[in-house]
Amino acid sequence: MSTETIDTTGQTTTTQVESIWLTRGSNKPIWLAVTLLCALIGLFAFWPLLVASVVAIALIAGSWVSEARGESDELPLN
Repeated sequence: MSTETIDTTGQTTTTQVESIWLTRGSNKPIWLAVTLLCALIGLFAFWPLLVASVVAIALIAGSWVSEARGESDELPLN
């Protein structure tokens, strides 16, 4: 995308404007941090919490990677 402007000398100049593609925010990093904390607590306090946290970490991380791949496919090629 380019725009043309006229400077003070009367000459036309062309400037390049780059687009910024923003994606919507995600709450997956927060959930991942919470489940990591639960896994750490489960390591020392309650082993079923550790097992549940490890399963949740795998699911959240997989979902986050999948979401990132989908968002990168929406980016323009040029």
